[in-house]
Amino acid sequence: DARRQEQQAAREQASKARAARDQECQGLRSQLSRLQLGGRFFRNDAAGERVYYSESEVEAARQRLAMRISQECS
Repeated sequence: DARRQEQQAAREQASKARAARDQECQGLRSQLSRLQLGGRFFRNDAAGERVYYSESEVEAARQRLAMRISQECS
């Protein structure tokens, strides 16, 4: 009975880990999709001003996201 409870707990833990990974992967794919659509991307600096990313910075972000997706979501 104790072993069955341990197995059930392990299954539940694995299920939660899968769900968390799936959610993370969905977020990564969504970010990559937005970057692939193009447009201008920015962040706010300490003064609250917009700082726009260069095309090379956007491309580097695309590559990083694609690599993370292939490593973590396959």
